[in-house]
Amino acid sequence: MSNMNDVAKEAGVSRGTVSNYLNNRPIRSDSKASIERAIAKLNYVRNTAARDLRASKSTFVVLIIPTVWTPFFAELTYWIQKDLEAQGYKMILCISNSEFDHEREYVTMAEEQRVAGIITISYSDLTQHVNVEMPLVAIEKEKTGLFPLVTSDNYAGGQLAAEAFRKRDVSQYICLGFDLSAIGAMASRQMGFTDFCNERHLSNKVYDLPSSKFGVEKVKKTMDTVLQEIISDYSDQKIGIFVITDAYAQMVLMLLQDMKIDVPNKIQIIGFDGGKSHKDALPELSSIRQPVELIAQTATANLNQQIHGDVKRHPASRDILPVTFTEGITTLKIVSK
Repeated sequence: MSNMNDVAKEAGVSRGTVSNYLNNRPIRSDSKASIERAIAKLNYVRNTAARDLRASKSTFVVLIIPTVWTPFFAELTYWIQKDLEAQGYKMILCISNSEFDHEREYVTMAEEQRVAGIITISYSDLTQHVNVEMPLVAIEKEKTGLFPLVTSDNYAGGQLAAEAFRKRDVSQYICLGFDLSAIGAMASRQMGFTDFCNERHLSNKVYDLPSSKFGVEKVKKTMDTVLQEIISDYSDQKIGIFVITDAYAQMVLMLLQDMKIDVPNKIQIIGFDGGKSHKDALPELSSIRQPVELIAQTATANLNQQIHGDVKRHPASRDILPVTFTEGITTLKIVSK
């Protein structure tokens, strides 16, 4: 039996365009004609069961996240579960390891089991493959415009990191990022940092690191090479390294310690996430902290409104939440004058 993805492929349009057609939303006339031809050719019959999802009595919400092996994701999971329970839902945790096929399987499971809704953190284009009738909130990335997005102000976070270095008399600004242009949040962090530097004529350079999907050893090997190059090229300068995730920033700190490099007097480090290993933990890394509790509150409240039909689904909302700089041991203390 053909599904919406088959129709989209046959018509040469996106899944979102097919969804808009089926829900009587405006689309281009040529796309409409292509979809109608594809429907006729494939004998596509819409499965209306998904349209009943909002009326489902299920109290289960699926949370899809890449991993729990970072303080940020662990803390976010805690707050999301806490907020869902307060609203009368039970959470089903699904860990994808950033594998798109696993994400798709979890979405299929959620749709087949007619759960109340989905909250997802996916760096792929997962929402293109979710039925538009499913109540869903995406955290950090959502490109279709069909589902609500909750994200931190990643661009402002990059600027905050550069500003923190400037206050600490850094002369060479370094950004360690990912060579993954599809990850919008990471790209925004890097752009915020480099734009701040360029606008103020501050010497800066960006180095790309491989994704952890390629294995921790590959990441460490590349990172080690990059750090050796930075130390060699800027030996006479005060270096500030902005690393666009705390997980990678922690690796940078460990490698520099192994090299007997004085952190923070020679090299200062700022990460991004600011997740806590436990509720009252003090930060080791200086970091741009995402408002984890507020992200959870915003995402769960938005999902609950969708489930009860209390919000207009389209256009989908975009909540961009403020970030803050938290000082740890990897940046110099500013002495009050």
